[in-house]
Amino acid sequence: MMPQRKPFPRDTVADDLRDRIGRGEFGSGALLPTLRELAAEYHCAENTARDALRILASRGLITIRPRQGSVVAQADRSIAGPAERLHRSALGGLFRDGEEQQVLRCYLTEGHPDARTALGVFDDDELGAREYLVRDAANVVVTYATSFVHPDAWAAVAELREQRPIPDGIIGAIRRVLGRETVGAPTRRQAAEATEEEATALGVRDGSPVLVEITECQLADGTVVEWNISVHPAGYWIGR
Repeated sequence: MMPQRKPFPRDTVADDLRDRIGRGEFGSGALLPTLRELAAEYHCAENTARDALRILASRGLITIRPRQGSVVAQADRSIAGPAERLHRSALGGLFRDGEEQQVLRCYLTEGHPDARTALGVFDDDELGAREYLVRDAANVVVTYATSFVHPDAWAAVAELREQRPIPDGIIGAIRRVLGRETVGAPTRRQAAEATEEEATALGVRDGSPVLVEITECQLADGTVVEWNISVHPAGYWIGR
């Protein structure tokens, strides 16, 4: 006789679903499995699955819609959708009116593995990095981000290495110095929970719901010269 599986408690189900959302298995706006499907998958009662979804909803990661199901929170108030993001970057910047950038530090680093892949650098290349905050007109931090820059652009554009805001952004600096057309294109957006570092920078609790956005800055020929990871607090995006 096969032994019975031990049921998953609600916190375990919630944590696993949170991780799956964070990995992008359920993207922004995606419909989660039904209570019956979750109960079967996690070998638990439907009430346990329901409680797990309520935990995720309380953290702002999903929205529970009566008679429709549970949906991963969307970034309705994030900087922009893809079309607006492209338009803003074409004008030389990605920030809204009233927002101000505070550069925390500029440094050389091995960089994020995904950044290295996107930028196509060699194993022994170091990436330039600009770590910064963005504050809105009310002086509330709405973005904690790091831009990883291709070594060639980092060496050629002195402004990228200076710890001060660039009025027309990295895109504008590259255009002016290198004479190369550059456009920022968002490639990924997902709900997640703030790490300790992100929570400190954003002024929120560790584990609070956040939106993580990945944007690539590309030359006209498709070469990626900057890879940016931006984290926004729950107050900057609302699931509908």
